[in-house]
Amino acid sequence: MTDIIRAKFEQLHPYKEGSNKSLYESLYAIFKEGWENGKVSSENAPESDTERRYGFCIPVVEYERGWGAKHDGYMVGFTIEDLKARQETFERTNSGDYGLYYARPNEFTPVELTEEAIAALMEATDRYCTIWFDYVEQFAKGE
Repeated sequence: MTDIIRAKFEQLHPYKEGSNKSLYESLYAIFKEGWENGKVSSENAPESDTERRYGFCIPVVEYERGWGAKHDGYMVGFTIEDLKARQETFERTNSGDYGLYYARPNEFTPVELTEEAIAALMEATDRYCTIWFDYVEQFAKGE
């Protein structure tokens, strides 16, 4: 399993010659711990509707030439990996005149999901298990 984690880390964060190797290895240790904690969390999936379930969201920005850019909802998923994979195809269809983008810099915010959002994500028909919502209240539980 450690080989798989190392390979994924190096794929996402290739080592650049001349970089601080000690810092790079420290980042790998954090990545590995997060991976292992995520695996344990997914193995202990909620058994009832009363248990908490978390996901991640990122604001979506709509751009139209002549009008500029404006906030236009949120993309929500169970994992950052799903959201990053979805971003690639989501933004591929954009043109110079119009497009929808993830907010930059990419900052994926953890949220406690509502039961409705969990159900929608479980039924997601796209291969990324991500859903677009208009408002935070549609997917995130309040404080």
